Amino acid sequence: MSIPRVLLVDDEPAIRLALRKWFERNGWVVDEADDGHTAINCLDATHDGYGLVICDVHLPDTSGLDIASHVEAQWPYLLPRFVFSTGDNMEFSPQHRTLRERTRVLLKPFDFSELREIVSTVGASGPEIG
Repeated sequence: MSIPRVLLVDDEPAIRLALRKWFERNGWVVDEADDGHTAINCLDATHDGYGLVICDVHLPDTSGLDIASHVEAQWPYLLPRFVFSTGDNMEFSPQHRTLRERTRVLLKPFDFSELREIVSTVGASGPEIG
């Protein structure tokens, strides 16, 4: 069985650090991106390898919605493993309605029990989370 891999996309280092530690404690390999450009490069290189992508909605160079749209166009099978993270009440425009239907939203500040539930359903290929 291969070790599951997650991509964490957030411009806040403290958030990436907290998520990285949580995922590593639970047996995941973690890749990180602090902007949209880096996230898309990671996805281009490793898209088949990600069991889960957690992506901030508001990034300095692009939006999480744009990254998810790229995923939807390039690798639609990966979209159900895509989780938006935001501190805002997230509204999806009509052009992004399919993203809302095929993704999850994790609200900041994170409730790690909610993260555990998302990982157990969305990241189904990952290890048992205790």
